[in-house]
Amino acid sequence: MNQHTHNFHVLGSRPTNQSGVRFAGFLTILFLFLSPLPSAHSAAVTINNGDGTIDTWAGGLDPNIVNGNIVNLVPYHPQVTAYFCGAATMEMTMDCDSVRDNNVVADTMLGAGAAGTDPGTLAVDGATRYIFPGNVNWTPPRTQVFNFGNGNVNVPVFGVQSFMYGLVHGLYTYNGFLYNNPWVPPGQGTTLDQMAAGLNLMDSPANLAGPHNYAAYNLPPTLLGRDYANRTMAYCIKQYGIPAAAIVQHGGHWFCVVGVKTTAPPVLNGPYKIKGFYIHDPWSGFFDANRQRILAQFGRQPGIEGMGENRYFTYAVNPARAPSEWDDEFDLSPGGAPLPFYASGVGFKFEVEPVGPAPVDTGNNGEYNSIPDPSPTLPNAPLAAADALVYATNDLAGDAYIGSQPGFNDGGWDLADATVVQYPTDTPGEGDWLIPYDGSGGTNDVTGFVLIDMQTGNLDEAVWMNPGDDVTSMSLQDVDEMETDEFAGNYLEDNVGSPELTIQSIATNSVLINWPTSSFASFTLQQNSDLTTTNWVNVTNATSVINGEDQVILPTTAAQSFFRLCSTNLDLIATPVGNPGGGSTDLPN
Repeated sequence: MNQHTHNFHVLGSRPTNQSGVRFAGFLTILFLFLSPLPSAHSAAVTINNGDGTIDTWAGGLDPNIVNGNIVNLVPYHPQVTAYFCGAATMEMTMDCDSVRDNNVVADTMLGAGAAGTDPGTLAVDGATRYIFPGNVNWTPPRTQVFNFGNGNVNVPVFGVQSFMYGLVHGLYTYNGFLYNNPWVPPGQGTTLDQMAAGLNLMDSPANLAGPHNYAAYNLPPTLLGRDYANRTMAYCIKQYGIPAAAIVQHGGHWFCVVGVKTTAPPVLNGPYKIKGFYIHDPWSGFFDANRQRILAQFGRQPGIEGMGENRYFTYAVNPARAPSEWDDEFDLSPGGAPLPFYASGVGFKFEVEPVGPAPVDTGNNGEYNSIPDPSPTLPNAPLAAADALVYATNDLAGDAYIGSQPGFNDGGWDLADATVVQYPTDTPGEGDWLIPYDGSGGTNDVTGFVLIDMQTGNLDEAVWMNPGDDVTSMSLQDVDEMETDEFAGNYLEDNVGSPELTIQSIATNSVLINWPTSSFASFTLQQNSDLTTTNWVNVTNATSVINGEDQVILPTTAAQSFFRLCSTNLDLIATPVGNPGGGSTDLPN
């Protein structure tokens, strides 16, 4: 394999200086986070499920049939490289009625030059590219000149996701404004501050763009902090009709949260319970488009299938299990880039469109919480597979939205291949029945599946694939592996890029060196005592993986030491950091 050097660090040199952040107009944008604005047009879609619950979705241009009626929701966009999950989530966040009806440039950009239309993800983004962390040679955006009545505007109409990624990594500008976080350069993932800054650059009055004002939140690592985060996302989807963006899976990935299921309309500090969330996972489309090449190069990796384009996660728990499925995904994220105004410490991290901004929804200072009451244990628990299927079909029959999806209507249930999946903490008799729904191709044509709690009969999760989706079906093996990984807590790390070394003293004569573990990139630690030479040698001390990080303990010596990482399994293109399109893109509005 080729070896490529990454992320050169001197012993003890973890960066803490914040002065390298370049953000033209930064104070103006920060002021927006603190100053009220008039409420923008809300385009939330409400669906009464008929089972005592209400779905609230951000409206968009993706037609869905619900009880015989067309309901337009936010379309799915796959990430176009292995580390564009943040950019894809940013694209889906903006590809909604509330933004496109109020921002002509964004509407034209997302419509590939035809405002008010949705010609499909390929026309907007270009095909997915087989590109992994460290490679900045992605598809450059292409632009067209438009005149919206106040002069010519150079609007990206192809490679839009690449433009959004480049915009928050210092490569492009919008109306003369740019944002660059030097600790997360091109070739790495997108952090919380970059998500909020990029959305504001493209859709806020301070930047001569649309009427909205996006803010990043990081709520405390407590049970109440988690519930406040969930309530705030639910309320903002209802109030503003714009999806939320959540950092999930131990801080390694972005989901676009497009809808929420509640017992009553989610109003600020109101008395309602959250039953679950609907998400789009941008990774699944990328993996499906590059499946053969990824598996050929890397083999099967934990979480490699992603979570699916369309998935429902319950917020409910059974009496014998602590985490809900949503809690397991939307978990604590570690600190990110050292930007204190975006709360870089450990917490529940998300971004919403909070014109004002919206206050954190505390349930009227704790009077209300949105955590569902524990469901009673069934007298015939643990359920057999056939009994679980009865609960599954009853749940779908009573759910106006999920029960109407073609992924659950153009085939049949595969009870013979039902399996049990369990969390590591589940005791015998606890777990979920995974029941596939097969299309015409049988077990290699799974168009949907559900997870039913063995103790309560609750619908804990549902995944469905429709004929117009990027991923139209999965094999039974894919489904089993996806859920086995999820319940074991093995998630894909697609946001690593060039990993950062951390070095700290742990004893009088020892130091601990660690760096993030990646599902795709393998690295060798190297050591050198003199930076004026090329005498780098591999460190042969044993490495262990703890809490998602590779760690090695080394003895200290009197001589100085320098360390770096070398990739051993990625053929990275040594493209100079800069604009892959060969020039800045400025969008006067």
